[in-house]
Amino acid sequence: MGTPKNHYLSSRNQQLQKVLDIGMEMGMQRMWDYVQMALRDPGTMGRDTFGPERLERLYNCLVGIADEYQAAFTDGPEADYAQERMDRILRPIWGDRFSDFAERYPYIKKVRYDKPVKCRR
Repeated sequence: MGTPKNHYLSSRNQQLQKVLDIGMEMGMQRMWDYVQMALRDPGTMGRDTFGPERLERLYNCLVGIADEYQAAFTDGPEADYAQERMDRILRPIWGDRFSDFAERYPYIKKVRYDKPVKCRR
């Protein structure tokens, strides 16, 4: 979201961004809780369930990955590069069942290089 000259629009954009950030944070925590529960479930994991130490290592790794690939979910200049890096890691895991970034995240606008960018003044 650019910074509008209008104070009301600027304030509104800040409010919307805050709501979005809160929603993303809650969604991440919700998913982490689900992942922990699944990794602790013997019906899912067999006898190799995760205890606190493994869960903590996994969580720290996830935080690092989230920080490293945050740009993929923005409209910034590094978005397409981060998206491709994610796909490059996930593609060999899923093979023929792989879905690329645009399929997994249909609401994120794809970076396009075939149209000129309008300059704002």
